[in-house]
Amino acid sequence: MLPLHLFNHAVGLLASLQPESHRQAAFLSPYDSTTPPILTVPPARWAALNASVGGRLFPGVPFAKPCFAKYEGWESGVEIEGCEGVRRGYGNESIRTSSRGGQINTQWETCQARSEACLLDYVDPYNPETVKLPNECHQGSVSHYYIDVRIPGDVQAALAFARTSGVPLVIKNTGHDYKGRSSAPYSLALWMHSLREMKYHSSFAPTCPEGDGDHAPQQAVTLGAGVQWFEAYAFAEEKGITLVGGADRTVGAAGGWLQGGGHGALSNTLGMGADRVLEFVVVTPDGELRIANRCQNEDLFFALRGGGGGTFGVVLSATTRADPKVTMQAVLVEFPAGMSMEGIKTISEEAGKADKNHVNGDGDESNDPLALTRSFWSLLVTHALRWVEEGWGAYVNANSALYLTPALGKEAAQESMRELVEWGKRLKAGAGEEEGKGVVVIQGEYDSWGHCYNTFADANSADLGEPLALASRLIPESSFATADTRAELVDALIAAERDAPGVRLLKTTPFNYAKRLSSDATSTAINPETAVNPAWRTSIIHVTTVARWNWNATRTQVHRQYDAVTRAIEHLRRITGKGAAYVNEADVYEKDHEEVFWGEHYARLMEIKNKYDPDRLLDCWHCVGWQSGSPRFSCYL
Repeated sequence: MLPLHLFNHAVGLLASLQPESHRQAAFLSPYDSTTPPILTVPPARWAALNASVGGRLFPGVPFAKPCFAKYEGWESGVEIEGCEGVRRGYGNESIRTSSRGGQINTQWETCQARSEACLLDYVDPYNPETVKLPNECHQGSVSHYYIDVRIPGDVQAALAFARTSGVPLVIKNTGHDYKGRSSAPYSLALWMHSLREMKYHSSFAPTCPEGDGDHAPQQAVTLGAGVQWFEAYAFAEEKGITLVGGADRTVGAAGGWLQGGGHGALSNTLGMGADRVLEFVVVTPDGELRIANRCQNEDLFFALRGGGGGTFGVVLSATTRADPKVTMQAVLVEFPAGMSMEGIKTISEEAGKADKNHVNGDGDESNDPLALTRSFWSLLVTHALRWVEEGWGAYVNANSALYLTPALGKEAAQESMRELVEWGKRLKAGAGEEEGKGVVVIQGEYDSWGHCYNTFADANSADLGEPLALASRLIPESSFATADTRAELVDALIAAERDAPGVRLLKTTPFNYAKRLSSDATSTAINPETAVNPAWRTSIIHVTTVARWNWNATRTQVHRQYDAVTRAIEHLRRITGKGAAYVNEADVYEKDHEEVFWGEHYARLMEIKNKYDPDRLLDCWHCVGWQSGSPRFSCYL
């Protein structure tokens, strides 16, 4: 436990960093001329909260603070050793996710509305211009205090404190959050990072009231809220089982990924994370510790399975279904970005003719830097429906495609992917000697999901240590139905890539799983009642667009990047109608977000929100029942 005299010094640190007049001037704007509640809490009350959580209340400090000579107007001095660690680890996801104040996408450490930040240059963290005076470190949206959660009582104490003090409460684990929901200015944060317990159950049945035993036991794993996917996958390997999870190593397995729906390469055949979870242990905003599953707190169980994280309760652990070990088939085709058009002339007629006269409107491929990408995506879109029906999941961008499946044997997989492999081989053969070296065509078999994942995981990791705007759309089966709809889709994808380079096509929807669900409605291993938008089950791909900026971007430039992803995804909105998008990977300024994220489920989710959190003790951007005028959102643009 932190000694009381040191704790009292720590809780007074932020308030003492700058003169009173300067401090009040800085704090008036976002709170409508009132002082943020966190600044009115006396030190004795902070000390009492600290004691109630076992001495695990800590001041929140921006990730890059050690590199700055000034912090909120106070001459704090550069911490040489600490700054070197920050610079070395600025783009390291393990270091960032282990930092209370770190976020994977760094605009959520800043106050964008007031251009107050504490960032380094993500391209070159040693760039001296970032820390040269008059630049200084600002608290931004980094929570002022963090509770290192270890037991349910820590959460209960925080909820009671927030209720009586008015201090906003946020929930943070790894900082993988594209929409800023795990940080807020002048807030208290629940840091879930230490809840790392994993337990294997050879025969798990939900915890039900006595007499309710109609639930067939099955293999499962209980994951603490702080467990990350690289840990869960390694645990699954040890136990000889398969878990469905995300693509990035350090995404939390039981937090926002799962509660937002949770998609991955195995979702096409084995379902989304929300489809597979069997039970939650959760503290609801009223302070009650609850078990949510099919036979108790069923409404809460529904909401936590796709209704979004950070809003219905604080999940301490989740128990998810485990499958037997699977054999994976993989195909990778990759070519250098910006590759010349020499090789495209030798590509198969099927792939080449599909996009004729759709390059620049005049059929001249030679002048279009995206002509090869168009040919590539045309091939993938042409065969998309068949490939998804044959069990493939995929991660695709402008110059690479990784396809993965547990549903086919080696020979069947080779036949299934014949067109893609031939395309890659012909591209390699037709390219010049030097460019041909950069064309990769790989087919492989792996004896488990874990081994397959470890081979390809780094190629699909999240952009980190940099500000990033993102938008997304689910592309329905109807867009793949005819040659005309497929051509329209490819045109839209290419237009999106022009507006915001970095488009990704993720074949991670539960399309095949949903078909199996509808044909086996009596299955005790599957529960279709989740809160995810039903459009997930009839969509073939999930498309994302991104735009970046750096530490010295002006507010106007940041606006332009958010506008770029909105404009890029608009090409896909036009062909899908209002459509649907993934709540965890969506435009920060998504219109009609309630319908786009949850479809027909939103009204039911609002009823559940009002039941468990009528006072909106938990609130986050575009979450169910969010209060857009709350000061906790004052740093959004």
